[in-house]
Amino acid sequence: MKIKTILLFTLMVIIIGFLIGCTESTNNISYEESRFVGIWNSEENPKIIPVTLILNSDGTSIMGGLNSTWELKNGQLIITASDYELVSTFDYFFTENDTILHLRLKGNDVFDIYLRQ
Repeated sequence: MKIKTILLFTLMVIIIGFLIGCTESTNNISYEESRFVGIWNSEENPKIIPVTLILNSDGTSIMGGLNSTWELKNGQLIITASDYELVSTFDYFFTENDTILHLRLKGNDVFDIYLRQ
């Protein structure tokens, strides 16, 4: 009886340890990166085609319907279109409690505005 209790207790400890390990996040991102994660829609502007930007916490993204990856490097947002190896580098800043993202493509003078969905 005593051996059965010890084995049962040991089995419970192993199962609980396994379950706790499964709940840990393997996708550690910085605070700055977490500000970008989500769905962003370009501000309505009759001069440009509306663009939806989806930035996932795993570094994958979709910009204007193109599969891509994203990262922050040297204070800039870098989006690489996977199928075309097209790299776009943006200066950025946030306003309105991180609900508005301002992006300026390297070489341009104007910031495009994206609203968090």
